[in-house]
Amino acid sequence: MKHTKILKLFATCNTAKEFWSSIPRDLFENIKFRQQLHSCLSDHKDLIPAFTTWCREYKAIMFDTCFFTYDPRKDPGLQNRPFLLRPRQLTAIERLCHSIDNGHDLIIDKSREEGASEMICKLFTIYWLLEPQVYFLIGSRKEELVDKSVNIDHGRVIGPHQTLMHKIMYAIAHLPPWWKVNFTKSHCFLQNRDNDAVIQGEATNDSFGAGNRATAVLIDEHARMEPPIAAFIADNIRDTTNCCIFNSTHFKWGAGHPYAKLLRNDKIEKFELGWEHNPEKNVGLYLSPAPDMIVIYDIDYYRNTCPGIFNDINPGELVNWTKMAEKEDIGDVRFIADGGVSNFGCQRSIWFDGQTRDRSRTMIDIATNILRIPHGSAEMFFSSQLLALYKNRYTVPLEDPDVIRGKMYTDIEGGGKVTNATFKEHIDHNFQWYDELKLFKGKMCPNPRHNYIVSCDISRGTGASNSVAAIIDVNLRKLVGVYVNAYIDTTDFAELAVGLSRWCNDAYLIWEANGPGDTFGKRVLKQGYHNIYWNKDERTERGKHGKKPGWYSTPGINGSKYSILDGMDAGMSEALTAEKNFHYLIIPDHYTLMEMMDYVFAEGRTDVISSTETGNSSSEGKFAHGDRVIAVSLGFFALKYQPKKNFRDVRNPPNESFQARFNKWKKKRSQTKRGRRKYRYD
Repeated sequence: MKHTKILKLFATCNTAKEFWSSIPRDLFENIKFRQQLHSCLSDHKDLIPAFTTWCREYKAIMFDTCFFTYDPRKDPGLQNRPFLLRPRQLTAIERLCHSIDNGHDLIIDKSREEGASEMICKLFTIYWLLEPQVYFLIGSRKEELVDKSVNIDHGRVIGPHQTLMHKIMYAIAHLPPWWKVNFTKSHCFLQNRDNDAVIQGEATNDSFGAGNRATAVLIDEHARMEPPIAAFIADNIRDTTNCCIFNSTHFKWGAGHPYAKLLRNDKIEKFELGWEHNPEKNVGLYLSPAPDMIVIYDIDYYRNTCPGIFNDINPGELVNWTKMAEKEDIGDVRFIADGGVSNFGCQRSIWFDGQTRDRSRTMIDIATNILRIPHGSAEMFFSSQLLALYKNRYTVPLEDPDVIRGKMYTDIEGGGKVTNATFKEHIDHNFQWYDELKLFKGKMCPNPRHNYIVSCDISRGTGASNSVAAIIDVNLRKLVGVYVNAYIDTTDFAELAVGLSRWCNDAYLIWEANGPGDTFGKRVLKQGYHNIYWNKDERTERGKHGKKPGWYSTPGINGSKYSILDGMDAGMSEALTAEKNFHYLIIPDHYTLMEMMDYVFAEGRTDVISSTETGNSSSEGKFAHGDRVIAVSLGFFALKYQPKKNFRDVRNPPNESFQARFNKWKKKRSQTKRGRRKYRYD
């Protein structure tokens, strides 16, 4: 009997998901199943209501039995392929349906060519076909990317295939012959005349969705919109719909773009649709957590490729690649064991290595289209390779028990003068110390035999950005202390900086004098602290004294801010060399390196900082704006003005030593001079 298999399937399946589980996943078997299914439905129209009901209840059925995709890169005759949901895509469809049905936002953080836009457009089509009076709004940054004369003419879709409407019309055009749809199509508008469902398209400008109401909204390629427009849409689209679906890869604005900020917003549901979830791309998945070391996840692939070599290695086990590569029968198996330097510390696979090694794709291209790394999508000031190497060697873990955490308080005498600072350990800390503290006169203090620099970046204390004081040990060439507070008043911060400087053996104090830095400088001088940097033209002789306290930044590629950042980049590179011949700096602070990742080049500007969300303490601003980077870079810049302190303690030398006799002569000479001055003027 014809259609026996399909008829039996309809008779035995009790739920939509049970029917879906019977659909073959193999391509050719799936094509055969589709032919049998739709031939049966054409002959037995009484089964159509049951089939469409199942499609409404579990919409993945439509993808795997009715929809096709178009790929012009395939060989002739193979461009039109059945849509078969991969496991990760199936989960994405379930999450999208939950968002639409329950009215909440969802962000799809995707790698390129993982089918996200295609899935969302076809999912909207399913609702449009099966749910009466739904209204969907789709948007992209240009109107021609939404719709450009797309329609169906004699069963064929006409118009450019990169538009969102083409994806929808392609689904309608390739529905089974028994499924006839009565619709009206005009520019950026599609209406189902059988159930009054509508899909409308608009360009995502500052009027997107204004005055409209929608069941759900798709904002496609949100990260490619100009940041002000992207921020405006993200803030105002919620008046249009309860379900907004943001779908994008990253773009040249990096981690400061509103799309990247949405990804950091814990109030919005996020779903990753990455290359590492694609069975065609994740074959041979592995990771290089440190130089010359690998961790293999897809161990079965390598065991099948080189029988016997990988049998003793377990998934997730740390392996030395150099020792393994010495084996004769390793074959053509190769790993890139560079400690994650060339791929932002992410996973690799056979396909991924082919993209990076054989196709020579740039780091920006890889971060943007494959790895979904927001800061890597922009042209970074500090190279990702440098930061990866530096992090592996010097940066300490966030919760390292050796890091001393607490609060700093100023010691003020009766006349309002700051005499010192006091450190107290506290769970809600605003101060971190990355070295030893020594007990001196009942107080915890830095090493008295070292010289220090205190460098400051100043905010207005309103919580928008941080005031940062970085403490650099000149003798160790190391960032040893970081004070961060977004809510401290400028004058209070100046007093604290003076206290920190006195606490650090009368350290050399430098700060950015632009904006609130002017008030800061006046307060420092009023406190009577004069071991400070005086602004001057650095191109003149070093010894010439400036007239204004503090360091003034100037923008542009020839400006002073570019100069200190460039110097910081050189100092970090020098820190990685075996023989250090120039100034260098060791930075153990994790958040400073995070902010360095966000310094990017952009159109018309050379040192644009995007906004990384912080998480260090409650005293910090919600977003960092490069405050740590400027403070630390200023400290590195000041190294040329603050020499190392002699480790030998010369304050109390032995009585018969040359130093003791010299100190005695110097003191006597000073007393004689004071006596002569008194005699002369009295």
